[in-house]
Amino acid sequence: CRFCYCSYGDVSNIFLEIQCLLRRVRTIESLYEDLDAAEQGRDSRCVKSRSVLYNTGYNDICLSTLLLPDCLHDFLEGVVPKVICVVLRTMKADKILTLPKINELISTFRYQLKDSGLNPYDLEITNANLSEAKLKGTASQKWCLLVHLPFILRDVPIPDTNQAWQLLIKCRKIGEIILSDSIPKSKIPYLSCLIDEHHQLFRLLAPVAMTPKFHFLIHYPRLITLFGPPVRYWTMRFEAKHQYFKDLARKCKNFKNLPHTLSTRCQALQAVALSSYFFGLSEILCGPGETTSVSGFDHSVCESIKVVAGLGYFEDEDVFSASWVQLNGIKYQLGSLLVTSLVQEDIPLFTKVEWIVNIRQKWYIGGRDVVPESFDLKIWSYLCHQTDRMSFQELSAMFSRSPALIYNVDQKVHAIMVTLPSRA
Repeated sequence: CRFCYCSYGDVSNIFLEIQCLLRRVRTIESLYEDLDAAEQGRDSRCVKSRSVLYNTGYNDICLSTLLLPDCLHDFLEGVVPKVICVVLRTMKADKILTLPKINELISTFRYQLKDSGLNPYDLEITNANLSEAKLKGTASQKWCLLVHLPFILRDVPIPDTNQAWQLLIKCRKIGEIILSDSIPKSKIPYLSCLIDEHHQLFRLLAPVAMTPKFHFLIHYPRLITLFGPPVRYWTMRFEAKHQYFKDLARKCKNFKNLPHTLSTRCQALQAVALSSYFFGLSEILCGPGETTSVSGFDHSVCESIKVVAGLGYFEDEDVFSASWVQLNGIKYQLGSLLVTSLVQEDIPLFTKVEWIVNIRQKWYIGGRDVVPESFDLKIWSYLCHQTDRMSFQELSAMFSRSPALIYNVDQKVHAIMVTLPSRA
């Protein structure tokens, strides 16, 4: 293990970090000891041989043992696909679901982000996938499938005591915490216990499918305490930048001196981005809309806008009403469900966006409050009802950055939180 001295044979037996011997802080003296032990064939604490850089005199390069975890590869591409395959394989073996029914439910489900490439509707699950516990697709598609799978299978008669379903929910809980922008300290001990329970249940259902990436998860609670939320330093941003170059190379269809083409195009793009920043241009993008006056809205909406924008009672100004607005890469559009506050520690208060307006060069988002009535643990969603109470917030002072997912089923409003509701 890159964080401790556990070997490959310990992956299926150790599920708590307290049971591990963590890697020590390396010094020049300890490096000499490990190198001598490696050359003499003794236990060298995973040091195999002398590095080429070691002979150049730069010994400090060999001393780094403080590594950051990568939840993209460890969790989204390592744990999530295996859990999904094991869960579906177990339900298929218990004759709760058939393979054609599974693919039909996944492909016909109307995902909220229907125009994005995040939806797993084109993922086809085969017997080979289930037997090998491998799932094709991007990391975002696998996470999207895990988020929606409890809701997709809501009408399937699955017993509450079904171990496969409990495994799926525990994996969903782990992902909700790990992929959050902000993680409360009170969640760290809970995350450690949750990972322990998840791994024990997974070993019970599929002992041979457990990989070292499952073991890496047991170190996440301590590493989150040291470095903060993993999404702040995961490799998704590097993968996104790499995707830009791959798409550009595919579209330009010119492979003569390809590095020159890619570097030139990237340099031009960065010049535009930097000039926009340095010259003070707005970093907010907005969609089509129309210009109207504040008094053109309903009386209650008009009063709410005046209060939040600091307008006087008799003031009437022209405002621009847009269909969507994007800030820091996150798109807010009409019909979105946003978390505006917390009723209690983990109970969010939602607002369904009905107005996106610009007043005096500031953007405001408003809508009617959506209040949770209960939480359905089986499908992992809040059962809500919409009220007539309206609320407006300035876009730059939003309570939570990431919108929730909203689905209307049987005249009921279901709100699905992708990550923990927390202040941005």
